[in-house]
Amino acid sequence: TMPARSSVAGMRTRACILATEHLVELGHRHICHIDGGRGAGAAQRRAGYEHTMQRHGLDPVVVSGAFTEASGAAATERALASARPVTAIFAGNDLSALGALDVIEESGREVPRDISLVGYDNTFVSALRHVSLTTVEQGRERLGELAVETLIERVEGTRTEAVHLVVPPSLVARHTT
Repeated sequence: TMPARSSVAGMRTRACILATEHLVELGHRHICHIDGGRGAGAAQRRAGYEHTMQRHGLDPVVVSGAFTEASGAAATERALASARPVTAIFAGNDLSALGALDVIEESGREVPRDISLVGYDNTFVSALRHVSLTTVEQGRERLGELAVETLIERVEGTRTEAVHLVVPPSLVARHTT
């Protein structure tokens, strides 16, 4: 199957729409996004989240962070201390989601009973049984296959023009939602 020809930014935004829609479909209305600060793709991830929240008539709540476990923990502490009750968190990546998971559990809350949690990247850690993080998959394996196929086409001379291929994202639902 040939992937969609689209922008990387558009796919990042689409991935975050998937994640936020998942939380809305589960009945969440107070969804916080821990953003990735100046990290690559953070602006598109935030835009996808904000777009989905606004489309559902919900107020976006963005807590600044970075793509690190420590940042996810600090942002979650701020989100849990706010006057507005948080029922779900969409973290900018899986590392920040791991930091969020630690803080949620240390606060005496349970995931997903009290707070649902979604990450981004589908790193190997997210699939570990004791983590079982719901996350966004960007199709890294397929991207690698396409890169090799495109390189071979260029080397063999069957393709001379540049091509822009993007693999559509998917949501991997696990036990944190």
